[in-house]
Amino acid sequence: PRATVTAQHLSGLFKDAQTTLRQLTVDAENIRRTIAHNDEVVRQGIEEIDKEIEDETFERKDAFDRLRLEFESFAHRKTEKVVQELEEFTKEQLVKDSSRARQLEDLGHEVDRLKDHLCNIGHTWRRAVMSITDPSTRNMMEQEEEEAREHHDTSAPVSPSSRRS
Repeated sequence: PRATVTAQHLSGLFKDAQTTLRQLTVDAENIRRTIAHNDEVVRQGIEEIDKEIEDETFERKDAFDRLRLEFESFAHRKTEKVVQELEEFTKEQLVKDSSRARQLEDLGHEVDRLKDHLCNIGHTWRRAVMSITDPSTRNMMEQEEEEAREHHDTSAPVSPSSRRS
């Protein structure tokens, strides 16, 4: 009883392998299609994300540029205001300083006038004392007084502050 292998036996034996192979080929093709589809979906997702990132980057740059321009404008306005206030302050100080200088000059003229008057009073007292103590020196003092008056009238110009008194 030898068993003989017949073609029918062999075809049945290979039939299962061929069916399995066909099934595996179909499954592999389905897997390949699924992978290709998934790859396409992922690629589109990545492209959308890249576009969103690019849009967001542009929006942020635009917002930053607007903010920078607003800040520069604000800083420029504030700088101009500070410069203007400094100029006004400087002008006010110059006016005050020139007013003070005028007051000091007027005060100096008043002090000079006061000194002249005090000198005149001193001379008058000296003459009075000398005329009382030595009447012979009266003529000489009158001459000196005349010369001093002439000298004072020609050398001292009349200032606005001396006119007030």
